[in-house]
Amino acid sequence: MKKIILFIVFSIILSQETPIMVGQELIDISHFVEENNMTVDTWSITMKEKIHSKAVLKNTVQQLSKQYDQAVSKDDHAHIYFYEGTHNEAQIDVSFKVVQSISEESGEIVAVISGQEWNGNILQNYLTMLQTINENYFTEKSHVYTCLTIENGVIISSDNFLEKMIKNFNLSNVTTQIDKVSKKVHKKVIYGYTPIWDKKLMIKDEPMNLQVVIDGDDSEERKVIIGTPVLINEY
Repeated sequence: MKKIILFIVFSIILSQETPIMVGQELIDISHFVEENNMTVDTWSITMKEKIHSKAVLKNTVQQLSKQYDQAVSKDDHAHIYFYEGTHNEAQIDVSFKVVQSISEESGEIVAVISGQEWNGNILQNYLTMLQTINENYFTEKSHVYTCLTIENGVIISSDNFLEKMIKNFNLSNVTTQIDKVSKKVHKKVIYGYTPIWDKKLMIKDEPMNLQVVIDGDDSEERKVIIGTPVLINEY
């Protein structure tokens, strides 16, 4: 029933003739995971934007301090403001970091929206929260990174999984890096490009906007991490 509800919500979103929205990547990937009888374990979306206005940074700090507890650190180069909040009813965590340069009229705003579960209700809460944060603190110049992990305890054939991803996302420029321990495949890192999303990175003159990390070999339970356009955290 949960998968049916999630599919209906997802279908309604796709049926709206609007441009690709911020955060669409997470929705598309979660739908792919559910369709292939797997379960989302954890997920996050990170938004980053360089700001070249001290007034904008000051206003952002003032707005966030009214909604969240504030922690501040300072080094020789910048003041760094941290904010965290858990929206229990929505089952979503939100955190912000605002970096304000001491010597320049510039800085950076970072927002992370994350969760430990995924279903139709969380999807709707995610969209509402994402829209609010995007409209209040970011512009079209922001960079957005997605990360989703698939629940442990699933035996996955890496080749079969990759074939499904290539077909589902119409992937091209696919490359694979393999790490081995004692001649045994320990980790596969897969890169590719899908035209269904606007954002991309250029690597050696070729576009890329999807990265997949598969831990372990085909005979054991594996950890799968999917990121767009690239994974920005350690894996």
